[in-house]
Amino acid sequence: MKRMLSLMLLVGLLGAVAPRALARTWTSSDGRYKVEAELVELVDGVAVLKKADGTTAKVPLDRLCAA
Repeated sequence: MKRMLSLMLLVGLLGAVAPRALARTWTSSDGRYKVEAELVELVDGVAVLKKADGTTAKVPLDRLCAA
């Protein structure tokens, strides 16, 4: 039991100090829109971006600048 509790504590601490994805500027393919956000996930050609205010945006990859 003590070993399990120690393992759970270690996992919790690692999660707390694990590096997060860095925010970067994402630009639309036509250059008209920019957003500072972190990439949360990529699913079926759609990027899920988390903005500084905590909201997320789903953007198809073909709508983002290649750079």
